Amino acid sequence: MNATTNFTVKSLRANKVRTLVTIAGVALAAALLTAVLTTYASLNDFLYRNEAALAGTWMACVEADGSSALDEKIADAQADSQVSGTAIMRDIGFAELTADQQDTQGTYLAIRSIEGDVGDICGIEPSEGRLPENEHEIMLFATWNDYGGVSLGDTVTFNVGQRVARLAPGEEGSMSAGTMTASWGVQGEAHESEITDGMPLSSSMGVLEADIDGGIFNEEITNTEERTYTVVGFYDRPGYALSTAAGMVGVTAGGAASDAFTDVFLTLNDVANTQQVEEATEALFPDEHVVLHTAMLRYMGVSSDSSIWTTFYGLVVVLAAVIVVACVSLIFNAFNISVAERIKQFGLLSSVGASRRQLRRAVVLEGAIVAVIGIPCGLLIGLAGCAVTFAALGPALAQLAGSVEVPFRVAVNGWVLLVASVLTFVTVLVSVWIPAKRASRTNIIDSLRAASGSRVSRRGAARAAKCTAPSSLWKARGAAGRVLGVGGMLARISRKRGTGKGRAASVSLALAIVLLMTAGSLSVFLGTLTDVVTGGGEMAGEVGVMAQLDVETPQGEGTADGDVQAGNDGATGADSAATQPAAPMTPEAVAAANNELFARQAEV
Repeated sequence: MNATTNFTVKSLRANKVRTLVTIAGVALAAALLTAVLTTYASLNDFLYRNEAALAGTWMACVEADGSSALDEKIADAQADSQVSGTAIMRDIGFAELTADQQDTQGTYLAIRSIEGDVGDICGIEPSEGRLPENEHEIMLFATWNDYGGVSLGDTVTFNVGQRVARLAPGEEGSMSAGTMTASWGVQGEAHESEITDGMPLSSSMGVLEADIDGGIFNEEITNTEERTYTVVGFYDRPGYALSTAAGMVGVTAGGAASDAFTDVFLTLNDVANTQQVEEATEALFPDEHVVLHTAMLRYMGVSSDSSIWTTFYGLVVVLAAVIVVACVSLIFNAFNISVAERIKQFGLLSSVGASRRQLRRAVVLEGAIVAVIGIPCGLLIGLAGCAVTFAALGPALAQLAGSVEVPFRVAVNGWVLLVASVLTFVTVLVSVWIPAKRASRTNIIDSLRAASGSRVSRRGAARAAKCTAPSSLWKARGAAGRVLGVGGMLARISRKRGTGKGRAASVSLALAIVLLMTAGSLSVFLGTLTDVVTGGGEMAGEVGVMAQLDVETPQGEGTADGDVQAGNDGATGADSAATQPAAPMTPEAVAAANNELFARQAEV
């Protein structure tokens, strides 16, 4: 330990109170930065785990008709080093349902077989029982247990066949070739299919009803056969892989035909954006339709659509900048006071041959020692604060995001701790640089006389003599004196004498206002996001739109289908309602209309 280091350590020990206060300031900076960054990391982790629980971790899905060529492509993909996991679902057929069953289960029961790691990749987990292990076992949606009277271990029999498109009566000559292009919504993107008479319909296609959807095709179930299954499980989370445009899925294992419609779910390595995911998948499965899991890719940080996260990045950067500026002021004042109190010591060191570099290094070393002690304490305090906060508010946050099963917990990431530590250390160095330069420029004579902090300039002495003359002693001077009297005049004189202290007070007040405005703006911003998510927050005078769609009421009966109610300043009922009967809609049309309404509400 050299002389400079020894002097610095002894100075810190000799002034324990000031040292502890400075360490507390550094710890506060580290704790605040850790809390902000950890909150962001925890939010991202929660959204990722929530999406993984709902829909699985798959990144891309390939939709194709089964063939030997497809099986070869699947085998090649499983052997590819870039593919980290695969899961396969194949159509077996569609079970006819009674009218009562259709009310709760959908138009058909789509029976599909599973292969591979469907638990993690597709999010298929039984809420009761287990996954099927052969083609004679089946797992059903929980509504079969709740409303259908089916329990674990029961045997169920379905008439299973294939859906086939048929021209509606009177439409045989309406089109030259009897074809129609239909669009189905898949993960937020349109999937077009060319439909011809007699064409088999897969689970990716919606139900065809010419009288309802305005097309020229109906559909029927052909080549039906009785299939008996033992119910071994139920699921209650109908994610992407367990819901179709025709109804919910019954999951079995094996028994699919070689030409059955197939979904291949993939997870990939070494991809940075959605374009790379799509290109890698298309290279493995050329000429096949590819669907991307956009939500999961966004939470994994490989999405090309960064608008949402850019907003959060900006918010985190603003909060971090405000914290750094506020803590620079706090830590700077602590070191500035430390240097001012030890000005005699620096003068003595300078008189015995200490160079400016050595004096500057002594102050910087003091800041480094304080940072080494304060930063780990701040990291622990920040993580503990986040843990306590999330333990109290986690259930409410999870419920706000629409999840009750996935807990909102603290996500401890190494990069968060590293960034918080680096930012805090930089804050300390910036704070200590000016006091270090001041210490290195200490005048030996002035420091030994202890006059550098109290010596009055000639100009100041002349002004003081003038102001204390008997003729002008009680004369109000300046705007402060004229408005506030003697008290204002004394305050004005004191401010001029302590210009540095006045600046410090002004900067502290400004930082306090900035912190309060930032907190208020953050509250308003998060409140707006919450209102958009929950659909609340409508004020008087805004227009509210409500659509009620009834798929059971025939055309011309009732007034609920397509009803639109628009009110202003709370107007409701007959004063503001406009009712127009409309044709009954399929479940797919209902879902499309609801999605369009939600999208318009989000834009507003």
